[in-house]
Amino acid sequence: MVIVRVTRIQSYKDKATGKLGKQIEFSEIRSTPSVTIGGGEETRIIKQVLDQMSLMGLPIPVSSEIKTPKMVLFLTQEEEELFGIEINVNRVYELIFKDSSIKFKELKDY
Repeated sequence: MVIVRVTRIQSYKDKATGKLGKQIEFSEIRSTPSVTIGGGEETRIIKQVLDQMSLMGLPIPVSSEIKTPKMVLFLTQEEEELFGIEINVNRVYELIFKDSSIKFKELKDY
C-alpha cells in the first residue's frame, strides 16, 4: 500500500500540441520511526533551547511524516476530465498497483 499526498499543481503548456494542462506532483507519506532519547544533560539543554525558541515565536517544525516525491503526472485538460478524479493540493490517495494499472483511492480521513 502506498499513500500519497498532492504536494504541488502547476499549469503548463504542451510544446508539441500547444494544449494547456497541469503538472501534478504526488509525494509518498510515511510515518517516522519513533525514537526515544535518553534523559542526559545534552537532551535537557536541547529541550530548553527549543522551548526558548518556541516562546520567541520561531516555528519549530515537528512532523511525524516523511514526504518523498513519488510521481509526477502531466495531464492536458481533456486527460484530466477523462481521469475522473478532482485533484487538489493536500488531498491524500492510496495508490493501488494491480494488473499493470495504477488506481487512485481518495482517503478522506487521513
